[in-house]
Amino acid sequence: MIPGPKRGKHNHEQNLDIVIRELRSSSHADGVTLQHLANVCVVSKRHIYRYLRELEEIGLPIERPLVNYPGRSGGGHYKLKSDSQSEEWMLLMILHQARECYRKQYKQYLFLINITLYLLALKGGCKLPLNVLVKLMDRYCEI
Repeated sequence: MIPGPKRGKHNHEQNLDIVIRELRSSSHADGVTLQHLANVCVVSKRHIYRYLRELEEIGLPIERPLVNYPGRSGGGHYKLKSDSQSEEWMLLMILHQARECYRKQYKQYLFLINITLYLLALKGGCKLPLNVLVKLMDRYCEI
């Protein structure tokens, strides 16, 4: 078996948003395939199955394709069920986005605390290696 292109580290929250957006945009049409979602998110189909299950657990009504041949992954299309535009779902999405904003701001807050402590230690005469600062940057700054 020839290995495919190596897939990079995935961003879970961003990919969930991509899956939701793709499902929404395809709800009026025939739907979207599992392979399309995997390609758009640059992850494996297994990750997409996990994303779909996670979205269903928080209440997103996803219409899954019928399984014609048990044990074989189907070539069916996924889409949102017609009642997915409910007010409750919109509130869940707003809460999810608010949680993500909070998480990012809290990460920035922790970064600023650590940088401040690092600078205070330097000002106080402590000799800290530069790799401590580099580790802080790697830990808190995602590009």
